[in-house]
Amino acid sequence: MANLITDKFYDIGGFREIYEDRTEAKRIQTPGGLTLSVAVVADGVGGENKGERAAQLAVDTVLQHLHTSSQSDIPTLLAEAVQHANQEVFRIQRATEGASTTLALAVVDEKDKKLYIANVGDSRIYLCRNQKVTQLTIDHTFATVMVWQQRLSEEAARTHSRAEVLMRALGPKESVPVDLGFYVGTTDFDEANERARDGLELKQGDSILVCSDGLVKKSPQTGKPFVEPEKIAHTLRFKEGLKAARELVSFALGNNTDDNVSAAIIQMPDPMRPWRARAPLIGAGTAIVVLALLLTFVVRSLAQTRGTLGASQSTAQALAQIQTDTAAQQATIAAYTATPTLTPTPTITPTPTPTLPPFVQGQAGYNPSTGQAFAEGDDFQAGDNGLVLFIQHDQAVNPPGFLYALPNSRLIVNQAANDENGTPFFKLDLFQGSHLFLESGAYRLLVLTLSVATGRLEIMAQGTCLGLDYATVENQAAISCYEGQCSYEASGDQNGNIETGQQLIFDMSTLSPVSIQPISPEEAKGWLKVFDSQTDSGAAAACLNPNIPTPTPVSQNGQPSGPAQGGSGGENTATPTITFTPTPTNTTSPGTTPPTPTPTPTKTLTPTKTPTKTPTKTSTPSKTPSPTPTPSPTPTICPTDYLHQVFGCPKP
Repeated sequence: MANLITDKFYDIGGFREIYEDRTEAKRIQTPGGLTLSVAVVADGVGGENKGERAAQLAVDTVLQHLHTSSQSDIPTLLAEAVQHANQEVFRIQRATEGASTTLALAVVDEKDKKLYIANVGDSRIYLCRNQKVTQLTIDHTFATVMVWQQRLSEEAARTHSRAEVLMRALGPKESVPVDLGFYVGTTDFDEANERARDGLELKQGDSILVCSDGLVKKSPQTGKPFVEPEKIAHTLRFKEGLKAARELVSFALGNNTDDNVSAAIIQMPDPMRPWRARAPLIGAGTAIVVLALLLTFVVRSLAQTRGTLGASQSTAQALAQIQTDTAAQQATIAAYTATPTLTPTPTITPTPTPTLPPFVQGQAGYNPSTGQAFAEGDDFQAGDNGLVLFIQHDQAVNPPGFLYALPNSRLIVNQAANDENGTPFFKLDLFQGSHLFLESGAYRLLVLTLSVATGRLEIMAQGTCLGLDYATVENQAAISCYEGQCSYEASGDQNGNIETGQQLIFDMSTLSPVSIQPISPEEAKGWLKVFDSQTDSGAAAACLNPNIPTPTPVSQNGQPSGPAQGGSGGENTATPTITFTPTPTNTTSPGTTPPTPTPTPTKTLTPTKTPTKTPTKTSTPSKTPSPTPTPSPTPTICPTDYLHQVFGCPKP
């Protein structure tokens, strides 16, 4: 089975000045012979950058312990790691004036695919299985702890004025009870922790979410969670890795979360997950047939794997309700017989999953129109019908990156490889007159280089869909960030971010930004029209919305660009050092402590320096910010005459 998927995303939130959460998701090989997929979230308490220091220290200490411990019993390993983190935070109590932090830790043993968890505080761990979300941890609040200590009844504790007050955290005491329990169907500490010995066996398609309370606590305005369980289940069923984590955080921001928000994810492989969101609508009759076939497969799979939730009988009983509810839903749907209609409904054939040609060692990708592989350094000129390329330098990079270039575009495949941490990336060199659309697939980072006599412009994107128009006459480049994290860096220390749903106009003669505006709906519709004729463009088409409302913005200060903040992607066995990183002001370097944002009256480009390789955990001196371009007064114009002719949007 393929490697598990791990990634993370976080944001400072709309009402906070300091990001006090810390999160990490990665793969770790321990000296004890374990290969673990790890997701951890810490939510610091203290303010004035003291809470963030406690959270950073806790996460660093836990990861360092996992990297260096020879302990092979996973529950013991987790308890020791969290206890060690508590001692380190306790040690700095005087320096931080009593700062503390929660910590939630989930690890999956990649050998037997079993989940183990550890928790102190009110950050949470969820299991998403069969479109249902189940909370595995319990919040260590007054209402919970008073019942455990038999000092109050459940009803008295639940209705107490201090019911939601946090009672356990790392730091206040030299020792802390580490909770390893699975709280499904019980609130009893001993029962939940007895299950922890055997772990929870995961199945194909399962997802684990570790998050801070800013994602799931109830909104004071609506009384509902900032992100409801149904949205969590839907997102984790259709999205994976960085895209899933980013979408969950964006939902919380869209509902005006009043706290920092962090999400770390571990997902079991699911061959259908990357294509669910890309499939076109099909006729009702065809949908029922397809659904019935899928349900038959799922029911058979459940029958073959019944009883494999783990060696612990109590774990199996406690989680049986998850399967029972889902099986009942499936039986109801499978038993449904459609009422025949008098008028035959034409069958719409779904867009097929692209068939990959035999992999060629050393290839950078393949051209589906010819069925031939291509290598780094190959030069392409798009003909009258345009050009489609799939970027895939390694069979493990799946789905591949997708590129569509309009006629007369010219590009060179500069590089498609893994960096030193195993993170896949690719680079393209583009020439004037090129117009293209990119969907990154499984590639964590893509870099587009536009060169002129006076220097060059590099466009960097992560987990993204990106449109680019490099005009010949106007000598301007228009970069449209449809999805993901987009940024740019030009000669002369010009650099900044491009928010999702925004288009940056860049003057190539002066190598400076001119303006930023929402992506034109006509441009998005134009690309959709182009993709209607491309049977292999499902993922790219899924990025586009014909109406393109301005998306809920994700604070760029909350998520620095670069692979270290977007996720790990590959194995990293280096031992991290425990460092305290001061909060920088108004700039972000990947892999360092996120910044304290400075409020701005208008939407601007946040200057940042984004490296093209996975950074290490060291601070990078901030660069002099580039001038902030003024938002365009006419947000829906086409950036160039060429796109006006192709897509029909208003002239520039």
